[in-house]
Amino acid sequence: LEVGVERFLITEAYWKPSVIKSTMVPLPEEFKGSGVGGAALSVPVLTHRAVMACDADVRRDLFAGIVLAGGCSLIPGLS
Repeated sequence: LEVGVERFLITEAYWKPSVIKSTMVPLPEEFKGSGVGGAALSVPVLTHRAVMACDADVRRDLFAGIVLAGGCSLIPGLS
């Protein structure tokens, strides 16, 4: 098994989904955005949209409670 640049791109796709090439497995409809070509939305955009869909009086608490955890939170330079 040979792994190339893909090992670095997999985490990049969380933050910049445009790195996912159209030759890869197509995204399910629920993960597609409303952008050009139905491109996937990044984790920050999805998180922001989820919080903004809530009542205005709880948004500050929701934003304050966001915690990055798991393997991808260990990406160098992520703070």
